[in-house]
Amino acid sequence: MIRIIAAALAAVLACNGESSAKRPADPGSGSASAPAPAGAALPADQQCLPGNICQQWVGCALVARGEKWWTVVAADQFPAGEPVEVKNLCPGAETCVAATGLPKGAPCTPLRTPILVKPPPYACVWDGRACTRRPR
Repeated sequence: MIRIIAAALAAVLACNGESSAKRPADPGSGSASAPAPAGAALPADQQCLPGNICQQWVGCALVARGEKWWTVVAADQFPAGEPVEVKNLCPGAETCVAATGLPKGAPCTPLRTPILVKPPPYACVWDGRACTRRPR
């Protein structure tokens, strides 16, 4: 009897697609976790941030935290599945946390000295459907 109950419980748990313990897809697999459904708040493991490539602001990026790094879910200039780093790029009093990376083929010139990065002229916000750009 206990085996039957345990088997039934295992079957119910295996069919439950709404598990809150789901993690983003493995960043190495080339896919990322899906964006939150329209109208929903972002899951705790996702952020809507300005994107930065080669010290240039490139729109917004919806990113998901993986086990080792952040991965792009959807973005203006990054391909989906691209690994990125989430960090503060502005060294002054005003912080600007961003998704930064170097997608394949990005024409970046090597930097010899660090440059002062100013915050982007926009903010990125989750509007319930997408990560969008809004003027500051």
